[in-house]
Amino acid sequence: MDVFKIKTFLRAVELGSLSKAAQELDYAPSALSHMLRSLEQELGLPLLKRSPAGISLTEAGEQLLPLFRRAVETEYAIYTAAEKLTRKVIHIGTYASISKYVLPKIVKEFNKIYPQVGISVTVANQFTPELVEKLDMVFAENDTVEGQCWMPLMEDAYVAVVREDCLEDRETVELNELAEIPFILPNDSAVKNLCRGRIFNVLEVSSDDDTSPISMVREGLGFTILPQLSVKGETGVRTLSLEPKVKRTLGLTWSKNNLATGADQLIHYIKQQFEEVEV
Repeated sequence: MDVFKIKTFLRAVELGSLSKAAQELDYAPSALSHMLRSLEQELGLPLLKRSPAGISLTEAGEQLLPLFRRAVETEYAIYTAAEKLTRKVIHIGTYASISKYVLPKIVKEFNKIYPQVGISVTVANQFTPELVEKLDMVFAENDTVEGQCWMPLMEDAYVAVVREDCLEDRETVELNELAEIPFILPNDSAVKNLCRGRIFNVLEVSSDDDTSPISMVREGLGFTILPQLSVKGETGVRTLSLEPKVKRTLGLTWSKNNLATGADQLIHYIKQQFEEVEV
């Protein structure tokens, strides 16, 4: 049985008119009427009462109406399930700052070129072996995942984050110049190593979310050190370049033996287009 005939039948019933249904579906009224009569002949039952005022359902049409609707719903469910089975999904792990400021444009443009490939993003501050096992690739620092392929993409400098009214005449700062200001220590191993033995008035924040130390800086509790990308878009604070400079390298890591279909295209696309992404 042709489900399109059923859809046409349902729409005609909803509109109460063959001519209105024909106009909406861009059919000649005679052609649409012939289609519905063929459905009736196929079932061996009259489904519609026709009159100058329009159409209405026969008793058989009333009884079959719920089944017709279910047939259309079943067809939709089948196609939806089939699309999910054929649609390729690439699983990417990354930091919150990258998922907020770097990935959106990449994903948007990639999906225009490869609409059949889906992208799932998992945001985390740390990537355990168990989590990495579930991912096709990780967009993070070069030492995040060991024993995988590595493609560097960008450098992200660490900066001192102070309240917007602090050190307004400065663009750069040395750590020893901030020794008198309470230091809000984020959950970042690179920052901990940088400041070990050099800053003493420390408030440690045990949070994977960089917005927590930034909020404390905004409230005047002290200063913190974070990657520039983590501070992008934040209000009420300003950043100072550190002297000497400290930076992290961000890029993609992946295993050649554990790539989803379509992941090669994404890696190639990122490699080609990354320089166009404003960070």
